[in-house]
Amino acid sequence: MELYTGRTQLIYLDVYVNDELVETTSLPSVSLYDNKTDILITNGLAKKELNDEGHYSFEIRDDYLQIDRDIKAVWSYSYLG
Repeated sequence: MELYTGRTQLIYLDVYVNDELVETTSLPSVSLYDNKTDILITNGLAKKELNDEGHYSFEIRDDYLQIDRDIKAVWSYSYLG
């Protein structure tokens, strides 16, 4: 996914089990790292997309995207099916 410098943007997570979108047990968390230095930039909880089971988003504010860099998103969630 491509992010643009200086803009607040959303990243997305879709959770599939057996090729079907599923709800997680709780809201997924995400940690954003600088991909070159592995330094944590920010973290938080994703939001469930309105009326869309298994589809989540996380907003990366523009102040975290002021310089050009590679960013790694690490998602964490639990699913009890």
